[in-house]
Amino acid sequence: MNPLRSARLAFDLLTAEGPAALARRAVDRLIEQADRNSFTSRQEWPREAAIPTLYVLATPPSPRLGGVQAQLVARRARERAAGRPFALFYPWAGRYRLELEHGGDRAALDLAPAPVGPIEAPAEPEPGPWVRAIRDAFARCGAESLRIEGAAGLPLTGLLELSAVLPLTLAIHDFALFCPRPHLVEEPDGGFCRWSRDLLRCTICLTQSWPVAPDYQALRRTLASRLLRGCEHAVFPSSFLLHSHLELFSTLDAVRCRIEAPPLLARPIPGYRPQKPPRRIAFVGAAKAFKGADLFAEIVVDLVPRHPEIEWHAFGGGEAELQKKLRAAGVEVHGYYRAGTLPAQLARHRIDLALLLSIVPESYGLTLDECALARVPFLTFDLGAQAERAAGLGGAVLPLAEGAAGVAGRIAETISPESTQRL
Repeated sequence: MNPLRSARLAFDLLTAEGPAALARRAVDRLIEQADRNSFTSRQEWPREAAIPTLYVLATPPSPRLGGVQAQLVARRARERAAGRPFALFYPWAGRYRLELEHGGDRAALDLAPAPVGPIEAPAEPEPGPWVRAIRDAFARCGAESLRIEGAAGLPLTGLLELSAVLPLTLAIHDFALFCPRPHLVEEPDGGFCRWSRDLLRCTICLTQSWPVAPDYQALRRTLASRLLRGCEHAVFPSSFLLHSHLELFSTLDAVRCRIEAPPLLARPIPGYRPQKPPRRIAFVGAAKAFKGADLFAEIVVDLVPRHPEIEWHAFGGGEAELQKKLRAAGVEVHGYYRAGTLPAQLARHRIDLALLLSIVPESYGLTLDECALARVPFLTFDLGAQAERAAGLGGAVLPLAEGAAGVAGRIAETISPESTQRL
C-alpha cells in the first residue's frame, strides 16, 4: 500500500473509530509480525519431525481479520498449548510460506512465488503454481492429510486436482462454494438472496462487482459439486451450515461430514452481571449494512427520545461512513477490538444487552459465544446459525421481517416499568 493511501486510511479510521481503536490495530499488527518473526527461516525440514496435517489458508493468519483467520489462529494456539505439531501454508510477501512447529522448534520455508494482493472473488488464480506449491509443502512436512480452511479465494479447479491425489479435508466456513459472495448479500439491493438458483438473477448480482459470463455461476457450482464428491471429509462449524450444504449440493455425502465448533480466543469473564432492565445496549459486529448497522442506527433514533437514560455503544470495525452515522445518532463507537477480547470489552463498559443484527445467515456466530462468556443477553434474528444457537447461549430471537421496529419494540417493552417481559 502506498504511503498516501495508508495515510488516508489511517485518517478515516481515526475519525470513524477514534484513537484507541487505531492504536489497537497498530499493536495487533506488531504482535502478528512478532509471531511471524518467531519462526526461523530454513531451507528444509527434518523428515523425522513429520507433521500429520497440513493446514492451508487463502490469506495470512491474522486474528484482526476475524472469521476464518481468527479461528485458525485460535486452533494453532490450542495445538501449541497441547504441545502438538502444526503445519500451515499461506501466501506471504509474494511467496508461499510454510510454517512448521514441532517440539518447540519453529521453522518457516519460503516456497514458490505467490500472487500479491487480494484475489478478486470470481477470478480464480491460475491453479498450476498453487497446486505444485501445496504438493511441495505436503511432502516437505511429511503430512498424511491436507486440510483446506475455507474455499473463498482458492481455485476450485486446483482443489479438485488436489483431492484426486491427496487425502483432503475441506473445512467449510461459509457459502463460498455456492457463491463468490460467501455471505449471500445480493447486489444492488443489499439483501439476503436466500440461496438464489436463478442464474440470470445471480449474473445480475455478480456483474455489479465483476465482469462474469452468464454461465459462470452454473460452472462454479458444478466444480463445487465435484469437489464435495471428491473430498475425503467435509467439516462444518454448525448443523445449520451442514444441513444447508446437504440441501444445496446433492453430491455431498452426510456420512463424510462432521460438525466441529471453532476454537475460541476469548475467555469467560467471572463476576460480571448485566443489569435488568438494560441501561447500556451495544451493537456487536462489523459496522456493515448486511451486519445490521443501518438497522441499529434506526433503533437508536427511535428510542433515544423515549428513553434518554439508555447508553448506546458499538463494538467492531467496519465501514467508516456507517460508524460516523452511528456517532451522529449518539452512539459511543469503540471501533476495532482484538479477536478474543469482546467479553472483556462488554464487561468493561458494563453492557447489559447486545444486539447481533445480521440480515444474512451466519455460519456459526463467534460473537454469540463471546456474549455468553460475558453473560450478556442478546437479541438476534431468526435465520442461520445465530437463530439455531441463540437459546442455548442466553439469547432471544426475533423475526427478520420485523426489522428495526421489532427490535426497538422488544427493547421498549423490556425497559418499560409496566412490562413484565425480560430478555
